[in-house]
Order: sequence, then structure tokens, then C-alpha cells
Amino acid sequence: LLARRLLERGVRFVQVFSGGPIAGSPRASWDAPERWSPVGVPDGNDVTVRFAGSGGSSMVVQMDQPQTVQQIHLDGASSYSLVGSGPLELDTNSVDSQLVVPGGDHNWTAPVNALANTTIDVASGASLALDNTFGYAWRTSA
Repeated sequence: LLARRLLERGVRFVQVFSGGPIAGSPRASWDAPERWSPVGVPDGNDVTVRFAGSGGSSMVVQMDQPQTVQQIHLDGASSYSLVGSGPLELDTNSVDSQLVVPGGDHNWTAPVNALANTTIDVASGASLALDNTFGYAWRTSA
């Protein structure tokens, strides 16, 4: 509900911070609104999510229900693992969806679906392993 209110008020950008361990491990739940800035769970086909701020360490993000974003950026040298049943859905009503990886080594085991035209940009020296279903319906470019 909070995320919907933020979207209705024009918020279109959210960022996750590592903030510290959950249950003794560097694991965060996508559904934990306090883990995002601004506070609220990002979910919408006009939302950009930027993973940043874990200081070069690894972070595991648990996603146990479908979440939709327009763009997702995995910034810096940190490594992010997206795990759970998800899926993460890349969708948009305007410009193409994007999955941008300028650095780091990332391993996602949660399923990902490209529901709109999607550009995947992985920089030289960076990596993104998608170790589960990637549904693309002929909607991706690299």
C-alpha cells in the first residue's frame, strides 16, 4: 500500500541499501519496505530500481512473490544475488525496459520475465548469471 501511494505521488526511483544483516547473514527481503529509499516496496512498470551501497560486498535479496519494474541497475563492484520464487518482471508502458550491469558479478536464481521490449547491458568485466527461467518472448536485445 505504501509503495502504491508513493507511485501515485510521482515517486519513480527507488534504491536498496545493504544496511546490515538480517538473521545474521547479508540477506534482505525485497518485500521489506524499510530496506528501500524512499521507504516502500518497489513494484510497478514505471519504477527504476538501483542496487547500490553495499560497499563492494555481496548481498542476497529474497523475492518470494512477483515484482514488476521498468528498469533495474546493479551498480558498482558489489555482487547481488536475487533468489526466491519471484518472478521479477520487466515491463513498461513507455520506453524499453532495461537490465543494466556496469560492474560486479551477479548470480540470480529467481525467475525473470521480460514482458516488454527489454535491453540487457552487461559491461565488459561484469557478469550476470541467470540460473533459472528467463522468459523473454522475443523481447530482448543486448
